[in-house]
Amino acid sequence: MSFSEPVDIGTWRIYGGDYRAIEATVYAGDAPADLSHFTDWRAQWRTYASSRASVDLTVDAERASEGVIVVSIPGELSGVNGQLRSGVFDVQASDEGVVRTFFRGTIVWEGDVTHG
Repeated sequence: MSFSEPVDIGTWRIYGGDYRAIEATVYAGDAPADLSHFTDWRAQWRTYASSRASVDLTVDAERASEGVIVVSIPGELSGVNGQLRSGVFDVQASDEGVVRTFFRGTIVWEGDVTHG
């Protein structure tokens, strides 16, 4: 099985303080790819790819054998104090030590109005 460049999934809009998840399916031809041999799934958001500071996103690869990967961010990490933030993210995994980037995109965090 071979994969081309990472899939750009576009802009993921997150309302500050809310839990959000995005589900993506990897295909090999017309059928979902079996990704169960990949390990160490991880994802991060950064203002710029070269930024030192990052936010770790949660990756659920429970359905990797069906080609389905779910990336989420808990509400406590998405608060932006009433401001607008944007940046880039990607999702990676390893296969026998070789890192592969599957998805990439941008995240725009919009500030929420109601604060606890």
